[in-house]
Amino acid sequence: MTRGFSIPRVASSDLRIGGKDFIVMTRKDFLRIQEVLEDAADVLAIREARKADEGKQGYTIEETRTMLGLGRPRRRTARRASGRDGR
Repeated sequence: MTRGFSIPRVASSDLRIGGKDFIVMTRKDFLRIQEVLEDAADVLAIREARKADEGKQGYTIEETRTMLGLGRPRRRTARRASGRDGR
């Protein structure tokens, strides 16, 4: 959300249909505004999740791997000096 973005100013005429106000804008401007609103919703969701987890003990990477059934990570072997991987 902090990408140097500002909500575009949209030139419009007063358009009222059935007592409701409408605005006309380009699809590009609409998509930019929609992205900013979605980013703001994500920030709020993260804040709520952090508040709910406040003071709770976290998990180490090893505990997380065990809970997910991933086991231990494989060790990478050094490649030979010739550039081949030994296969």
